[in-house]
Amino acid sequence: MNKNVHQQAKIFTDTILNIFSNLVPNKTITINDSDPPWMDEDIRNKINEKNELYKKSSYNNYYHRNWLKIQRMTTEISDLIITKKDEYYNRLSKRLSDPNTSAKTYWSILKTFYNGKKVPLIPPLLIEDTFITNIKSKANIFNNFFSLQCNPIMNNSHIPNTVPYLLNERIDSIEISNNDIIKIIRALNVNKAHGHDNISIRMIKICDEALVKPLSLIFKNCLNTGTFPNVWKKSNVIPIHKKNDKQDIRNYRPVSLLPIFGKIYEKIIFNSIFKFLELHNLLSEKQSGFRPNDSCIYQLLSITHEIFSAFDCNPSLEVRSVFLDISKAFDKVWHEGLLFKLKSMGISGKLLDLIDSFLNERYQRVLLNGQSSDWLPIKAGVPQ
Repeated sequence: MNKNVHQQAKIFTDTILNIFSNLVPNKTITINDSDPPWMDEDIRNKINEKNELYKKSSYNNYYHRNWLKIQRMTTEISDLIITKKDEYYNRLSKRLSDPNTSAKTYWSILKTFYNGKKVPLIPPLLIEDTFITNIKSKANIFNNFFSLQCNPIMNNSHIPNTVPYLLNERIDSIEISNNDIIKIIRALNVNKAHGHDNISIRMIKICDEALVKPLSLIFKNCLNTGTFPNVWKKSNVIPIHKKNDKQDIRNYRPVSLLPIFGKIYEKIIFNSIFKFLELHNLLSEKQSGFRPNDSCIYQLLSITHEIFSAFDCNPSLEVRSVFLDISKAFDKVWHEGLLFKLKSMGISGKLLDLIDSFLNERYQRVLLNGQSSDWLPIKAGVPQ
């Protein structure tokens, strides 16, 4: 109990991973692929020559005499593989960047490039007239791009000195019950992805009630200190293609995969705050997004009803509408402005501090084909 929330969450995560690693049966499956496309006769001959020498030396107990020669041959093979691999990548890059390359040839090259494996959903990225094919490089490029979008817009906007409270009521705490925690755990979908902590929903469901008590202690400590654990604020980001050219990073949006324990706590906080806002009618009746039992379909039905009602009038009425598409809306959310609005709605005390901690000091990395980028900070926006 003397640990802070960051230490508690870290120890809790490590303990679960340790239990599953040591007590749950598991096995490692090794998949041997066929030779890579840059493997040619020169490399194979060198490898066969070295293996033959090694076998003869081992059979005749002459290994110590030929040790230096075997080591030299190993180095030569490694250098030769690097050279052949570089030559192969250079040939592919030239053909991919050639504007005269047909679409059929283009995808054929990609299939050859990935050695018969399933071609990833994200093709080589075109950055400054250069095709980026390396997975690690693509992940870092995506992460740099997404991170730059999550910077606050610098202008003359400022927070008013006086908070215009919309009501006299305040909410500075939430109820955290064991029943709520176990109810959320059992409602989790095992097919959903997990976060960077590698604790899956299936693992959580196996533990079930055993997790309720420690989670309750961590959740309550978070509320008492107004602090959200740092380990639950890191997100794995998956680039999702939206439209148009797949080789343009501007046509992708980020989807954040967060640790499940943090999402369980988010759900508890959301339920309490939403009940408070609904009770005091602080949400507009015209808002359909992010509300239970409401959706964009109801907005479309409402708009359609308005249009046909105008047509049915005698004489018919004119209908005008304005549609706004806010670019990077989720990525540009101003944290200070959001907290100010929440405060005006009556959210205060440690609960407001907890939300402040939840929004700030967040980090993200991009996952792509099993490889990850470096961690980068997020200074604006909310996870989506």
